[in-house]
Amino acid sequence: MRRIFFYTTLLFVLMAQYPQVSFAEKRNLIFTVCKINPSDVPNDTPQRTIMMMPSVAIDEYELFFSDSHPSYIIRLENEDEYVVFEQSIPEDVLQLEIPLELKGDYKLILFQGKRMFISNITL
Repeated sequence: MRRIFFYTTLLFVLMAQYPQVSFAEKRNLIFTVCKINPSDVPNDTPQRTIMMMPSVAIDEYELFFSDSHPSYIIRLENEDEYVVFEQSIPEDVLQLEIPLELKGDYKLILFQGKRMFISNITL
């Protein structure tokens, strides 16, 4: 019984020492996928492979990527489809901060190879 009390107390002390952002505060983004240039190959046959959708969460002005993600090029477009932010995301980057001066509704686009993944965000 003392062991259980000790380990429970230790767990609560460690949680107080090392607070982390709760998953409840992050919002997972839902993406749609498109080909970058579908007119390049009009007779392209559909792929029969399983495609991994990006796993990205947002918390205010910070994006969180999954541990094992491919490299992306990220782009933010405003409602007029004007590019307001673009950056390359290497495989080892797990967090990205969006510039604080951006406010409003944006289209977040992740480019990977011949595919682009699109999600709408509000900052």
